Amino acid sequence: MTGSESMAKELTAERLREVLSYYPDSGVFVWRYQASNRIKAGSVAGYTDKGYNRIKIDRVDYLAHRLVFLYMDGSWPPGEVDHIDGDRRNNCRHNLRLCTRAENGRNIGRICTNTSGVSGVYLVKRSAKWCAQIRVAGKLIHLGNFTTLEGASKSRLAAEVKYGFSTHGRDAYPSSEKQKLRDRRSYAEKKGQ
Repeated sequence: MTGSESMAKELTAERLREVLSYYPDSGVFVWRYQASNRIKAGSVAGYTDKGYNRIKIDRVDYLAHRLVFLYMDGSWPPGEVDHIDGDRRNNCRHNLRLCTRAENGRNIGRICTNTSGVSGVYLVKRSAKWCAQIRVAGKLIHLGNFTTLEGASKSRLAAEVKYGFSTHGRDAYPSSEKQKLRDRRSYAEKKGQ
């Protein structure tokens, strides 16, 4: 929970349901009434910040994926909320799960400076070998140096399975299903404009 959310614990499920409607299959929140000149009834609620959907209610910002649990279950989530497919904007109920900070940390995707295309695998220029590694419970584990990218990738994948890392949606949905989800969100966003 962010600092502004922790100060505003007074937001209840009843108040949330009073001002917003939530559509679990599309993951979209919609305003129930015209709250101001800028917020029209039926429009999609919130804005995107750092990849996450955020919604301002009663002058307090909330992460939409945390609001899903308040709306659906009637209480704030006790821990962290993970987007199963790795898409921070996909707030479909079936795409969200409760997890610990450690579990959520395991699902961090490939960083933008990665040139191998595989998380935890990089080329050691001096030896011209591929190094595979994984971080578990804060400890970096060296998996080995390999002559091929394929060998390093297989080692990393085996370690992800061994240590219980999620594929984070890399193969969770066939590409046609991913497109259906994108189409639903796009439709809901257009409908709210």
